[in-house]
Amino acid sequence: MSAVVNPEKFLVRDMGDDDLDRVIAIEKNSYQYPWSEKIFRDCLASKYFCLVAELDNCLVAYCIISMAAGEGHILNVCVCPNHRNQKIAQRLIEFAIQNLVDKTVELLFLEVRVSNLAAQKLYKNLGFENINIDLIAGMLEETEEKWQMAIEKTLSLAPDSVTIYQMEVPFNTTIYRQMKEQGQLSAPVADWETKRRWVREAFEQFEQAGYAITSAYTAVKDKEQTRFVYRDRLWEGADLLSLGVASFGHIGGTHYQNHADFDPYIERVNQGDLPVFRAYTPNDLERLIREFILQLKLGHTRSSYFAQKFGVDVQKQFHEPLKRLMDWGYLQLEDDHIQLNRDGLLQVDRLLHEFFLPEHLTKRMV
Repeated sequence: MSAVVNPEKFLVRDMGDDDLDRVIAIEKNSYQYPWSEKIFRDCLASKYFCLVAELDNCLVAYCIISMAAGEGHILNVCVCPNHRNQKIAQRLIEFAIQNLVDKTVELLFLEVRVSNLAAQKLYKNLGFENINIDLIAGMLEETEEKWQMAIEKTLSLAPDSVTIYQMEVPFNTTIYRQMKEQGQLSAPVADWETKRRWVREAFEQFEQAGYAITSAYTAVKDKEQTRFVYRDRLWEGADLLSLGVASFGHIGGTHYQNHADFDPYIERVNQGDLPVFRAYTPNDLERLIREFILQLKLGHTRSSYFAQKFGVDVQKQFHEPLKRLMDWGYLQLEDDHIQLNRDGLLQVDRLLHEFFLPEHLTKRMV
């Protein structure tokens, strides 16, 4: 049963440091992998739009929104379990939207799990459009039945695009540290063969529904209307200015990362310096390799593109790895065209290691 809170007893205000104990308690009581206290403090220090909702003078919900370049991104919305189904989240987000207009935010984005039907209904009622759905094959406790349900639910929502990833466990994650402590040699997720099969099944069902596969990870309803401009330009070597802690950027051929901790980041900014922690400028061959393998993630590219941009015949430059992929049955060469087939796309991240320089061949995922 749903109820509506008494507006005279409901208050929305800015979040402060004194609210964090209660906010963190709600967070831990709501999520399997909750945000840490440091994340909340960094959001406050970064001047994100951080709100809390009180009912009868008790903090019962919170909302955190990042803002940049006229766009807002809802990062976290949570209501205390004991106070759900009272339209508290709806009123909190409505308040946020009304006030974001004054902050010159024109577009507001968010992500929600496919399985979170209540949240999807809420955001639809608030006027959000379903642009993209992310599916991750092989999440913790994923089963054949759960994966098929996720595909069917996504099809029923009919988003403009679908992005499908295969679950990886990088060395610097909590899951990997737990594996190491427990002496596990493999990640507690589906094996690679299963994940690739699941992605194949998903792509096949989306194609049957009229979607087009436009890269190793994406399916779109209408290729003329839905384009990943950010991805395509970045994979062609465009500049990317990084804003925020630990973010990555690429300017004038140099790759860099900002400080991963908030204090040194702010100290450098306040001094009028760039908050760069590390940087690397690749040589011409490294730039060629980077752009070539990124283009292959689209599933296809042209030799003439690289001849014009880099003055290199990639079919000669990469003769040996290209031949290996052809011998393995994953790639075709036809005049100017270089094309990966579906089997190649499903394991493109593994296959692209064939083009790496020896010093860059390191295993960072399990």
